[in-house]
Amino acid sequence: MNLGPLNWKIKKGDLVKARLGALYHEHLLGDNFSYKYGLVISDKIDNDDDQLDIFPCVQVFIFSSGSILYMREPELEIISNA
Repeated sequence: MNLGPLNWKIKKGDLVKARLGALYHEHLLGDNFSYKYGLVISDKIDNDDDQLDIFPCVQVFIFSSGSILYMREPELEIISNA
């Protein structure tokens, strides 16, 4: 079964709405989900060992907290393309 290439739509410079939640970001929010705006500041980050990366991520600068987080595509909604 060949799934073909993954369609990665997020790129450096995109304005995004990030879904932050307790599972990944306890130090910021406690137990609740929250939506914060941010800016993608890196290109897609792959594994260093040349394996298929099922869950690539990008670095996102969160405006409200000034923090930089590693986030996966399902956690992000593109508001404006770069």
